[in-house]
Amino acid sequence: MEQGMLAWTTAASGPSSPREEVEISLAGSADLTTAEELRGNLRRLAGELIRDKSRSVRFDVRELHFMNSSCVKEVITFVDVLRGNMGFQCRVQFVADKRHAWQRRTLRVLKLMEPDIVSFAID
Repeated sequence: MEQGMLAWTTAASGPSSPREEVEISLAGSADLTTAEELRGNLRRLAGELIRDKSRSVRFDVRELHFMNSSCVKEVITFVDVLRGNMGFQCRVQFVADKRHAWQRRTLRVLKLMEPDIVSFAID
């Protein structure tokens, strides 16, 4: 995908209400041109997770080739919203691609910031 293109795909497992586990796949590029779209999607997702009392959300970012600091800030805000509204009930997991060094660096820092709810795996 070219700059400014962000693909967002959602899947849920478990009973339809509440959705216990939600999976989000991100692909393309998350940059300044997509930050507002990402913000809106993450706010909507946070509201749904809180409403449904979901246990976990998994972000598959293996196909996300770039994420700028504005979009990283939106992810941090998303995690903070979940922590503030749900305590440690909703776990946030990221699945990263070992070919993208920025993913390892960024996700490591995010895990350090919120070690009780954030985890990541390198695929």
